[in-house]
Amino acid sequence: MNGCLTSPPSRQSDIASLLKKQGLLYSIELVKYYDNQNANTIDKEFQKLLKELNFIPEIIFSTDVTLFDFLNRLGNLDDQKRPLDSHPWLHLFVQKSRLSDFNDVALATILPKLNETSGVFLFFPFNRKKWDNRMSAVIPEDDEDIFYMLALLHSCPPNQYHILDELNNEIVRLCKKAGIKTKQYLASYESQQEWIKNYGSKWRVIQEMKEKFDPKKILSPGQRIFNSV
Repeated sequence: MNGCLTSPPSRQSDIASLLKKQGLLYSIELVKYYDNQNANTIDKEFQKLLKELNFIPEIIFSTDVTLFDFLNRLGNLDDQKRPLDSHPWLHLFVQKSRLSDFNDVALATILPKLNETSGVFLFFPFNRKKWDNRMSAVIPEDDEDIFYMLALLHSCPPNQYHILDELNNEIVRLCKKAGIKTKQYLASYESQQEWIKNYGSKWRVIQEMKEKFDPKKILSPGQRIFNSV
């Protein structure tokens, strides 16, 4: 199976000019999977999808890659030969109705502070109906069918991780101050009370699952989810 995708072009001068004018730019990554059965029609299908999107046509870029290459497009981030080997990532679920506010309050305010970044920043929409309530991941507690995930996949030298950690924390603080409902995926908290607050109405389900599958609390005591100390 192969994939076809769009991403920002290598015309760095054009991108730099737009970035200087706008302050923050977004690119749309459009993927269309195909195999030998529909290889002859993939180009037409791809162009049809493009017509439904709003973007700057002069800086579109497309490529044809294998499914493995697409899934592995970030490369091996744990390669010890890489000089950038710290990854202070932030995964944040955001309610759809406040997405514009989230951009104004957090992204447009915080990300331009990075004079130079090394990493990938992604937005993904999710359908709430596809999430089972028994899942341990916690999503925003509201009635909206769609929510988004922000993934700030930072990479930096080991001695600079605290700078990006603080940037991530500032985004979370600004959202809380603005009343924007968010939930962290792969969060890290210092106390059991913070975990209880994070799980919200799902805390009872999480407790029941823990008692059923790990009643002696052998797994994950270091995260302080079920161990108060």
